[in-house]
This record gives sequence, C-alpha cells and structure tokens, in this order.
Amino acid sequence: MFTTSGFIAEYELLVVRDPGIFAPYHAALTVRLELYEQAPVALRELAEQVLAPLTNERMTDLNRRVASGESVRDVALDHLRRFDIVG
Repeated sequence: MFTTSGFIAEYELLVVRDPGIFAPYHAALTVRLELYEQAPVALRELAEQVLAPLTNERMTDLNRRVASGESVRDVALDHLRRFDIVG
C-alpha cells in the first residue's frame, strides 16, 4: 500500500515512518520534450504551482475522495481550483 492511499484514513491505518526502508512519495510532471522546448519557463512555473501543494497528507485526502467514489476529474479540478491554478 502506498503512503498516500485513500484507505489509510478510511480504515484508520497507521503509517509506519521509517526513512531507511520506505521511499517518500513525490509527484512528478511528465511532459513531451517538444512541448517543454516551446515554453520551458512557463512549464516549470506551472509544475511548481501544481506540485507544491501536493503533500502526503493532501495526496492521501485526494486519493480517499476518489476511493470513496468521486470522479478523478472532479477531485483534480477541485484541487486545482482550491489553489487558484485554474478558474
């Protein structure tokens, strides 16, 4: 199970913290090179806006909402709107 699983809160599971064993979860943006080359600065800024608020706690909550039946699209849009990334 991932440390950002939506089932952690739902089932009141305890996340074992052991930096020597479990690698941290880090979200990453993947973009085609051709697109990146068209606007590298803008894409870096967008990536920072999108990724900065994605803490393990935030990811866990977003995953919990999807696991509870909300659509991925609705959860993602809510997140992006909450942080003023999209209107």
